[in-house]
Amino acid sequence: MLESTIRLSNESLERIAEVASEALSSVQKVKPSLTAKDVSGNSGARTFLCSEGATPKCIVKVSTGEGIMNSHPNTVARIAAATEVMREKGIAPQILMKGNDFHVEVSAGTS
Repeated sequence: MLESTIRLSNESLERIAEVASEALSSVQKVKPSLTAKDVSGNSGARTFLCSEGATPKCIVKVSTGEGIMNSHPNTVARIAAATEVMREKGIAPQILMKGNDFHVEVSAGTS
Protein backbone atom coordinates (compact mmCIF):
# COMPACT_ATOMS: atom_id res chain seq x y z
CA MET A 1 0.00 0.00 0.00
CA LEU A 2 1.27 3.46 -0.91
CA GLU A 3 1.37 6.18 1.72
CA SER A 4 0.86 9.82 0.72
CA THR A 5 1.00 13.16 2.50
CA ILE A 6 -1.36 14.91 0.08
CA ARG A 7 -4.94 15.93 0.87
CA LEU A 8 -7.86 15.59 -1.52
CA SER A 9 -10.50 17.68 0.28
CA ASN A 10 -11.91 20.26 -2.12
CA GLU A 11 -9.82 18.95 -5.05
CA SER A 12 -11.14 18.73 -8.60
CA LEU A 13 -12.40 15.53 -10.18
CA GLU A 14 -9.36 15.65 -12.45
CA ARG A 15 -6.96 15.73 -9.48
CA ILE A 16 -8.82 12.87 -7.77
CA ALA A 17 -8.60 10.80 -10.98
CA GLU A 18 -4.87 11.60 -11.25
CA VAL A 19 -4.18 10.35 -7.70
CA ALA A 20 -6.31 7.25 -8.31
CA SER A 21 -4.37 6.54 -11.50
CA GLU A 22 -1.10 6.77 -9.57
CA ALA A 23 -2.44 4.31 -6.97
CA LEU A 24 -3.55 1.82 -9.64
CA SER A 25 -0.24 2.05 -11.49
CA SER A 26 1.46 0.65 -8.39
CA VAL A 27 -0.26 -2.71 -8.98
CA GLN A 28 -0.95 -2.63 -12.73
CA LYS A 29 2.52 -1.33 -13.75
CA VAL A 30 0.69 0.84 -16.32
CA LYS A 31 -0.79 4.21 -15.45
CA PRO A 32 -4.43 4.14 -16.62
CA SER A 33 -6.32 7.18 -17.89
CA LEU A 34 -9.20 7.55 -15.43
CA THR A 35 -12.23 9.77 -14.99
CA ALA A 36 -13.80 10.41 -11.58
CA LYS A 37 -17.49 10.69 -10.74
CA ASP A 38 -18.87 11.83 -7.37
CA VAL A 39 -21.14 9.04 -6.06
CA SER A 40 -21.27 10.26 -2.45
CA GLY A 41 -23.99 9.29 -0.02
CA ASN A 42 -24.19 9.90 3.73
CA SER A 43 -21.25 7.77 4.86
CA GLY A 44 -19.09 10.51 6.31
CA ALA A 45 -16.85 10.56 3.25
CA ARG A 46 -17.09 11.86 -0.27
CA THR A 47 -16.93 8.88 -2.57
CA PHE A 48 -15.59 9.00 -6.12
CA LEU A 49 -15.88 6.16 -8.62
CA CYS A 50 -12.89 6.19 -10.96
CA SER A 51 -13.27 4.44 -14.29
CA GLU A 52 -11.22 3.68 -17.35
CA GLY A 53 -13.76 4.17 -20.13
CA ALA A 54 -16.90 2.41 -18.89
CA THR A 55 -15.00 0.04 -16.57
CA PRO A 56 -14.90 0.91 -12.84
CA LYS A 57 -11.33 0.58 -11.57
CA CYS A 58 -11.23 2.06 -8.07
CA ILE A 59 -12.99 4.12 -5.42
CA VAL A 60 -11.52 7.18 -3.74
CA LYS A 61 -12.98 8.00 -0.31
CA VAL A 62 -12.23 11.48 1.01
CA SER A 63 -13.07 11.92 4.70
CA THR A 64 -15.33 14.82 5.62
CA GLY A 65 -15.90 13.96 9.29
CA GLU A 66 -19.64 14.41 8.78
CA GLY A 67 -22.48 11.96 8.23
CA ILE A 68 -24.09 9.04 9.96
CA MET A 69 -20.94 6.88 9.93
CA ASN A 70 -19.13 9.52 12.03
CA SER A 71 -22.04 10.19 14.38
CA HIS A 72 -20.51 8.45 17.42
CA PRO A 73 -17.03 7.11 18.31
CA ASN A 74 -18.47 3.58 18.72
CA THR A 75 -19.89 3.72 15.19
CA VAL A 76 -16.52 4.79 13.78
CA ALA A 77 -14.72 1.98 15.67
CA ARG A 78 -17.34 -0.64 14.72
CA ILE A 79 -17.22 0.22 11.00
CA ALA A 80 -13.39 0.29 10.99
CA ALA A 81 -13.17 -3.11 12.74
CA ALA A 82 -15.76 -4.73 10.48
CA THR A 83 -14.09 -3.40 7.35
CA GLU A 84 -10.66 -4.61 8.49
CA VAL A 85 -11.98 -8.14 9.09
CA MET A 86 -13.71 -8.16 5.71
CA ARG A 87 -10.48 -7.04 4.00
CA GLU A 88 -8.54 -9.79 5.78
CA LYS A 89 -11.10 -12.34 4.51
CA GLY A 90 -11.00 -10.96 0.95
CA ILE A 91 -14.60 -9.72 1.11
CA ALA A 92 -13.89 -5.95 1.14
CA PRO A 93 -11.66 -4.31 -1.48
CA GLN A 94 -7.92 -3.87 -0.95
CA ILE A 95 -6.62 -0.38 -0.11
CA LEU A 96 -4.02 0.75 -2.65
CA MET A 97 -3.12 4.16 -1.20
CA LYS A 98 -3.75 6.14 1.98
CA GLY A 99 -3.35 9.88 2.33
CA ASN A 100 -4.02 12.45 5.04
CA ASP A 101 -7.75 12.58 4.35
CA PHE A 102 -8.42 9.84 1.80
CA HIS A 103 -7.85 6.29 0.67
CA VAL A 104 -8.01 4.58 -2.71
CA GLU A 105 -9.44 1.07 -2.87
CA VAL A 106 -9.90 -1.37 -5.72
CA SER A 107 -13.37 -1.21 -7.25
CA ALA A 108 -15.74 -3.99 -6.32
CA GLY A 109 -18.11 -2.92 -9.13
CA THR A 110 -21.04 -0.55 -8.95
CA SER A 111 -23.86 -0.85 -6.47
